[in-house]
Amino acid sequence: MTATTDPNAVTIFGTDLETAFIKQIGNISRGTGYGNLSTAFSNLFKGINYRGPGNPVPLNNDQHGFVFFTRPCLNLSYDNISSNRMFTPMLTDNPLSLQRIVRAYLDPRANQFQNITTPLVDPLNAFIPLLSNSLISMGGWPDVNAQTYTTKSGMLNEEFSMIDGTARILNTWDSTINLRNVKGDPITFLFLVWVFYATMVYIGRFNPYMDMIVDNEIDYNTRIYRIVLDKSKQFVTKIASTIAFPTVVPLGASFNFTDDHPLIRDIDQVSIQFRCMGAEYYDPIIVQEFNTVVAMFNPHMADGLRQSTYQKLTLSERMFFNYSGYPYIDPNTFEFQIWIDKAIYQAWMGGALHMDPVIVNSPNMPNIANGVWNSSTGSSNPMSALTNAVPGLDSLTKKAQAIKNLLNQ
Repeated sequence: MTATTDPNAVTIFGTDLETAFIKQIGNISRGTGYGNLSTAFSNLFKGINYRGPGNPVPLNNDQHGFVFFTRPCLNLSYDNISSNRMFTPMLTDNPLSLQRIVRAYLDPRANQFQNITTPLVDPLNAFIPLLSNSLISMGGWPDVNAQTYTTKSGMLNEEFSMIDGTARILNTWDSTINLRNVKGDPITFLFLVWVFYATMVYIGRFNPYMDMIVDNEIDYNTRIYRIVLDKSKQFVTKIASTIAFPTVVPLGASFNFTDDHPLIRDIDQVSIQFRCMGAEYYDPIIVQEFNTVVAMFNPHMADGLRQSTYQKLTLSERMFFNYSGYPYIDPNTFEFQIWIDKAIYQAWMGGALHMDPVIVNSPNMPNIANGVWNSSTGSSNPMSALTNAVPGLDSLTKKAQAIKNLLNQ
């Protein structure tokens, strides 16, 4: 309840009475030593609480936010994987097979430029959604610890200490990442390929991409971004990152045997050990690096191009477009944003209620690449093109419009 200066405003008590009521509540609060409740948070910073322990301010309520894993750049070319029996099933052309999905995830160059495609992996996505969506916990992030030096004790055991090092975290550390396993055990297979590839490069059986060799770059590393959001899930409150690679794959649990249960419950969760190198906290350059890697995979997400190709989603629209779009962090306001292709946005908002991969990749489906609609029907209107491509879609217009109205409320 807040006072208003609008003489035409209608309040519960009337403008004058409401103002007097709020003032009286403030006076009562001040009389108890808590200060005016409307200024409780500013009082916490401004002055000393002489009343004693206890401040009438809410506890910190940050949301867990997100963990993003960038895609490594493994060279899963024909020459490499055909030379090892365990990798040869990844030569399959079945776009919905697990082998094809893992190959597309871990070799983004082949996914983008060599037609190693699958409708279940977005070549423009810099991250691995399977890991972010299945993550249960990630532990091991090191605390900031200032190194110190203490002199030898004197005759009276006097000592002196001082800072003697950096607070930056430059050492290696281990993190255990627990993931919720799903049907088909795709997570274990993904990390099995990831770890085995790294060892095959080490012994010289697999060759990285040539530029990786020239630049002396390790191609099996991933960048892990840890983003903490505020209560509204709209703004970034904390951000951290590290560079890591997996070292342990719990494959043995799949082969343990017991007759206590017909199903193997040991692999309901998968725990992956990562060796991490350094850690950065609160550094604004992490935001820039995050946005840069998004634009590296999807050039239309770069500054200057994003607004012409993509539509920024509102908070209410994010729920409707869940599992879609590309992330962006505003470097000035730290707002966590989701951007979606304008053509898809207009199609949904114009009346398309359901678009699954079968429809989107149908030969009759309009081409929505780069936000340009090119339909075989000759229609320039996204909704009209969708209606022609998908029989019966126009009957859903009223339902979709109702959803649009709810989102705009």
